[in-house]
Parts: sequence; structure tokens; C-alpha cells
Amino acid sequence: LCEDESAVVKFDRVMEQDPPLSISQLAIGGRELSESGIARGKDIGNVLAFLLDAVIEDPRKNTASALLDAARQYMEGKK
Repeated sequence: LCEDESAVVKFDRVMEQDPPLSISQLAIGGRELSESGIARGKDIGNVLAFLLDAVIEDPRKNTASALLDAARQYMEGKK
């Protein structure tokens, strides 16, 4: 029961921050990622999913510059 309560409290805390809940709500999209040098296709989709997870955890990261930096770091980690 305590674990369930903890999950509810965490969910409520996240929702109070009004995070983006879909990729379309991110400050950047596939076009910006492609323009930054990330290959179109599967890589873009993987990066966008990663970025969505990041802004759900911390909605303050939903800025173009922060997301592009995070995308570059994500791709560097894949090399």
C-alpha cells in the first residue's frame, strides 16, 4: 500500500508541473533534430522519445536549446 501511495504522490507532483505528455508538445521536433545533424528515421524517433522522458521528469528542460543539447549528448552516448 505504501508503494502505491508513493506512486500517486509522485504522479501528482509531476502533473502539477504541467509537463508535455506527447512528442508534439516538445519545444523541438524532428525537423530541428535533422537540421542539427541527426539522421532522419529511427534515430529521430528514438531521440524524441528520450527527450519526452526527460521533460516529463523536468518540464523546465522543454526549451529548444536544452533539448538540442540533450539530443547531442544522447547521440554521443550511442557512439
